[in-house]
Amino acid sequence: MYAMKDYLGEDTLNAALHRFIKTYGFQSPPYVQAPQFVQYMADATPDSLKQVVEDMFNRITLFDLKCVEAGYKKKGNKYEVTLDVETGKVYADSMGNGTGVKPNDWIDIGIMKYDGNGKHSYQYLQKQLFTGGRKTIVVTVDEKPSKAGIDPLHKLIDRNSEDNIKEVKSLQ
Repeated sequence: MYAMKDYLGEDTLNAALHRFIKTYGFQSPPYVQAPQFVQYMADATPDSLKQVVEDMFNRITLFDLKCVEAGYKKKGNKYEVTLDVETGKVYADSMGNGTGVKPNDWIDIGIMKYDGNGKHSYQYLQKQLFTGGRKTIVVTVDEKPSKAGIDPLHKLIDRNSEDNIKEVKSLQ
């Protein structure tokens, strides 16, 4: 639901949940089932994001997301960060057999800075459209980056989420 809130917006998601509870709350048998709930989510979703509902509720969807390289160059008082990322997507059946499909998904790219107290915070976190394979992304940030990656908050089900984020190296 965290990912749905991110894609739809909190107000839209809450309104859909409110309509669902208003219709089915405190009902007697026979009780509502999951398909009715999914329909409320689909009804609240714009056409451009219908695939998100399908992937999160109606299919077993696994992503293969990886930050291959992350580097920066200082440009005046800014930092130009270059990320090479790879994206893949698989639909699995009930037996665990996967079928690769071409992604067409909006996925977060994040760039973090180190605060000096053992913590990293985001100075850039935006969705970008990915259609599979390898992609190079260039982003300019105000402070020296420490880490960067794809789906850094792990909103999507990734077969290996440990390779999503890399230390950002100087390219100069």
